[in-house]
Amino acid sequence: MNWSDELKVVWLLPPKTGTRSVGKVLVELGFKSDLDGRVPNHSLQVPKEKSGYDIICNVRNPYSRVVSLFFLYKQNNKEEISFDFFVKNILGRLGGYYQVSIFEGLRYNSMSVNKFIRFENFVEEIYNLTFIQKNKERLENVLKENILEDKFSHEFEHLSNNSKTWKNFYNEDLSEIVYTLVEEDFINFGYEKNSWK
Repeated sequence: MNWSDELKVVWLLPPKTGTRSVGKVLVELGFKSDLDGRVPNHSLQVPKEKSGYDIICNVRNPYSRVVSLFFLYKQNNKEEISFDFFVKNILGRLGGYYQVSIFEGLRYNSMSVNKFIRFENFVEEIYNLTFIQKNKERLENVLKENILEDKFSHEFEHLSNNSKTWKNFYNEDLSEIVYTLVEEDFINFGYEKNSWK
């Protein structure tokens, strides 16, 4: 978990939701972490002493996020597998670090989130946060370099066989498997079942 006692904010950053980009902003704002002080981190646990803080959580269209998790898995495990194989044989067994279902993790940790930052509306939603507005001058460079210019958006291009969009990875069968696996994420974060089309 990442938090600021000064701002009374906890910012949860599940994997593949813009963690590194937001992390640079959090470091600039003096956020702390429960994992050896490393900001950002992916922990979804909020201790009782922070329970009165505003809780922000990054989310992402689950179809897009699963494609990104696929590339992360391939990179971490140095495995040459297809997306089809990953979805049908690996995705449902992933746990821990990968946090396949964000909502399941929030529910398990009894989270009540005040604001979801949707990856697809990153710039607008981050810039509209009150404490970002109040620190806009101080954050100008870090916001420009890490939020306006998403330097991590092309990190897996060399692994994607020149596919330019995550939608190209899906068909009816694969989309149904992903939807069934993380249905709560679609429902609770406002993403459409057919958004892969």
